[in-house]
Amino acid sequence: MTDRRESRNTPVALVVSTLTSLLARDARGSEIVQTSFSYQASPTCPSGPEFARIVEQRAPALNLVTAPAPGADIVVIIRATEAAFEGVLRLRRPDGTDYVREITAPSCSELAPALAFVAALALRGQVEGPEQREVAPVDAPAPLPIAPAPPTPPSNALPRDPDSAGTVGWGASVGLGIRNGIAPVFAYTKEIDTEVRWVTGSVVAPRLRLGFLHGERVTRIDRAGTTDFSWMAARAAGCPVQLRVIDRVDALPCAGFDVGTVRASGTPSAIAGRGRDSSMLWIDAFVTARLQVRLIGPFFAMGEVELTFPLTNYRFEFDPGTPVYEVPRAAGAALAGVTAQIP
Repeated sequence: MTDRRESRNTPVALVVSTLTSLLARDARGSEIVQTSFSYQASPTCPSGPEFARIVEQRAPALNLVTAPAPGADIVVIIRATEAAFEGVLRLRRPDGTDYVREITAPSCSELAPALAFVAALALRGQVEGPEQREVAPVDAPAPLPIAPAPPTPPSNALPRDPDSAGTVGWGASVGLGIRNGIAPVFAYTKEIDTEVRWVTGSVVAPRLRLGFLHGERVTRIDRAGTTDFSWMAARAAGCPVQLRVIDRVDALPCAGFDVGTVRASGTPSAIAGRGRDSSMLWIDAFVTARLQVRLIGPFFAMGEVELTFPLTNYRFEFDPGTPVYEVPRAAGAALAGVTAQIP
């Protein structure tokens, strides 16, 4: 005749607190007893020797020795499920009956010590109670399959969030930056954009970003005259992957294009000269690298560097043929700001 006690979804903190007080009340020395045990667990859990050490710390009279499951006095199996860890503890009592306890916890680092507490108390005769039912003898136990451990993600993958993985999220960013290529000197810029992204625990986490940029007016003064440049553009970008650099820091490589206008207004220095405004279509392609650092809740601090390739190359000059500025084949930009993401 065998009996079994089952306790699922026990709050781990309550279990550990209760068992600790029981052990402290019964911390008396006794003769060393050698006990055999079998331990099977997911790779992310404590090893067998570590589990044995925890049990022996709580019950100094025990000396756990590894043995095959069919003949072991203690059998411990820890399975990894999709959202938690489940542990099964089976003890063979001197009267031939078996004691079985099942515990669920969100992480293996919480579950393994709780099972070790229970094992130590049970071996010292502390565990008693109703809600028992028959189980197979330890000498010939029914096989308890261990679910395969989830594949270990790459070191730069994002942690999986069971509540939000596989859903659509959105975000918004504002930032201030500096840019060259649209004028003879660097221009200060302002940017605002929104994004839609696929929330996933893997590296592949595509997102689409739409935004608007505005360049502050830049003035160029030379012997030919004075020229003011201004720039604005709408932006579309795609970011196929999201990489975890270190904890709370993510990297986002992106690519896209800008469509807008560049405007130049010139006033020649010659008395006979006449100023004229010119507004032309602006198109460029770009690649960016953005770092996001989580601040609090959904808010991130972000920094971004950009390499731009203007597709509309213009030459600005005063008539007749006095050059002022020519758009380069490649230019650079940088941006810093704040972004929010939900979820």
